[in-house]
Amino acid sequence: MRRRNFVLFLILEILSSLIAVVLFKNLEDPRWAGVFAGIGFFTTGIVIVLMSWRWPEKWTLPTFWLAHVHVWVITLPMFLMRLAYWETPFTELRIMGMEGTLFHRVSEIIFTLLILATITDWLRCVLRKKTGRPAPGVSGS
Repeated sequence: MRRRNFVLFLILEILSSLIAVVLFKNLEDPRWAGVFAGIGFFTTGIVIVLMSWRWPEKWTLPTFWLAHVHVWVITLPMFLMRLAYWETPFTELRIMGMEGTLFHRVSEIIFTLLILATITDWLRCVLRKKTGRPAPGVSGS
């Protein structure tokens, strides 16, 4: 685990959020904005999942766990439901038993927690580097 990994994760998280806002403001059809935004959020999440999978301390890192929730529980189901029910307005969709708008609100909360976890884990790396001692749950690699 390296500090630069968390910087990359944070850049991807912020970019995917900004791109989603731009897409929904500028594309006439919100379905296509959702598709492109979903691809961005999925790509961000899968990069974090794949890169963090190699870390020996992954089991202790909130970023690792929240990235998995973000990809497998939130982004993928929302994306697939949007595609499967293309003609249905998002507000009328039910995803995992929740209305589309409620599920989207949950997704915003999870993504915000992922960003906060990334910042927290990055700060733990910085602390480890400055003190020469590993922060709890962070190896010396």
